[in-house]
Amino acid sequence: MSSDTNKFKQAVEGTIISTNIDQPEGGFDALMQIAVCQDIIGWRKESLKVVLFTSDDSPHIALDGKLVRVLKPNDMKCHMQLIKPSDPNKQVWEYTESKTQDYPSLGQLKHVLEQNNVQTIFAVTQNMKEMYEDINSLLPNANVATLNADSSNIQEIISSSYDKIRSRFAFNKPISVKGLNIKHRVLCHGSDTWSTSLLCKNTKQGQEVVIELEITANECPANVSQTDIIRVTSGQISDVATINVDYHCKCSCEDEIASNNRSLCSFHGDFLCGVCNCDSGYTGSYCQCDTSTTINMNVNCTDPKSPNGMCNNNGMCDCGECICGTSYNGTYCECSSTGCPSASGSICGGADKGSCENCYGNKQCVCNAKDGWYLDQSGECTCNNRSCMSAGSNLTCSGHGTCDCSTCTCSENILYWEGNHCNRCIHPACNLLNINATCEDAQLQACAKCVYYKAESDCKTVCLDKDIRTRVLSSVAQCDKCKESYTDACKHCLNDNERHNPVYCRVKDDQCLVTYNILWHPSLKTYYLLVKSRNSDLDCEYLNPLIIALPTIGGVLLTSMIALLVAKILKTNYDKRRWAEFQAEVKKSKWTESNNPIHREAKQTFVNPRFIGNIDDPSPGSSDTYEVLAKEMQT
Repeated sequence: MSSDTNKFKQAVEGTIISTNIDQPEGGFDALMQIAVCQDIIGWRKESLKVVLFTSDDSPHIALDGKLVRVLKPNDMKCHMQLIKPSDPNKQVWEYTESKTQDYPSLGQLKHVLEQNNVQTIFAVTQNMKEMYEDINSLLPNANVATLNADSSNIQEIISSSYDKIRSRFAFNKPISVKGLNIKHRVLCHGSDTWSTSLLCKNTKQGQEVVIELEITANECPANVSQTDIIRVTSGQISDVATINVDYHCKCSCEDEIASNNRSLCSFHGDFLCGVCNCDSGYTGSYCQCDTSTTINMNVNCTDPKSPNGMCNNNGMCDCGECICGTSYNGTYCECSSTGCPSASGSICGGADKGSCENCYGNKQCVCNAKDGWYLDQSGECTCNNRSCMSAGSNLTCSGHGTCDCSTCTCSENILYWEGNHCNRCIHPACNLLNINATCEDAQLQACAKCVYYKAESDCKTVCLDKDIRTRVLSSVAQCDKCKESYTDACKHCLNDNERHNPVYCRVKDDQCLVTYNILWHPSLKTYYLLVKSRNSDLDCEYLNPLIIALPTIGGVLLTSMIALLVAKILKTNYDKRRWAEFQAEVKKSKWTESNNPIHREAKQTFVNPRFIGNIDDPSPGSSDTYEVLAKEMQT
């Protein structure tokens, strides 16, 4: 045995495999040697001993050895021999009696597996499952699982089978002793009825399982001084409960009758050896009852709610009154002190917190209310309001919450207070930050705008240094409307374990509309801004150039027209004044035609251009005259 997986792998690879000529396998020889060779295998004393047995065929069992003239029965002893002792890391052991001893029988395997508390997991192929299930019914604490042909599910088989073994608790049947009659009954955890089965399923570590033995001596042994031993064992634990049986066939006090002892037995019997030996016609612990009325008295011991007989078979009827056995109580011994919840490791949380009153199977714990204990959800007495009070305070949850089974639930909005006793404030009102969680707060606005226009890493001065954390999201929800219309963005403001009272803000600067949520982050104990990422097309408003150009041009044109109009008006007024002045001057003038110094008389000259003179006129120079005249006309 080793926890070193490499050594385990080497051991498996180094295993010497033997074969035979028939189909059945000799695995039961190996199972026998594993059970009886405890020292060689190396089991720890307190270990849970589990063996994995894999096979794809039927096993050889006792009497199969006759086929090869092996007649010696298996002696259930260890016969392992070290055949490679030189290397301590690669020790190989071999079974030496395979040719001289027969295979073990199922009865022999049952005996050694019980004796050595070994449990077996049979991982077999589908064609062999039915056979091994029949074998499983004869062997103690065994499990059968179906193994795939390629063994691919072996790990799953080991895990699931081990869990089943761990959740099952079984007593081994006490070995009978000659002369003693042994009866048993078992009360499993969580059960309200006793069973003669020695197996309890779904039992966890720490839970209580009760076994009761009724031992009756049929006769006195020949040697009255002998001591017989009865052992109570289980395959799941290594502990052994030992019962020593001594025989006292005759008490020495029987010959001694105390004087005046009849008064101890209602004067109807003798007090011998600690008990009353009643006179004829009387019965009871103190011979206080007349046997003629015993039948009527027995009615008083019969529980009308139960068919289990007098005192529910958990006590004896003594003159109409039930005398209950150990761990039972009640008028009819109907209540048991076992079977109540014990998830905490102790019944009802422990004797100081409550007691078990399992009446008619109700499995109810009665808590010690005087010390403040009350039931938890599992029915145990583990809740106490004192656990919700901090040291030096008598206020439950510091006055800021309610106590729910020793655990504080902080009041109203759980984000105001935290801690085991709701004594640590995590709300901004308790914080010394000089920040007002409103859209008008200048610090929050500056941080949000910085993150909106720049990278978060560039805003350390206005954000992180001011104890403001930020996160940029593609969309930011208006949290008070999320219950009506949920969107993916709402998840950032509906998580009450992380956020508190979100404030939705939309702040407009010179160009863009910045949208963000203001939250208080209780774990960071600071403000936390969820800022919508910038989308210029949706968030920002830019001026159209025409809006600027057209008014400008219109203004220039209007100004020019006004200037021209003013100039025209001024020019017209000037011309009017000058004309008026001229008219006035004309009116003042006294000139006449006779004395106008620039007046000249007009002269009229008539010349016929076509006239060239008289042909008959031979006077010289006439041609010259015409030429001169022509030049004058041209000029």
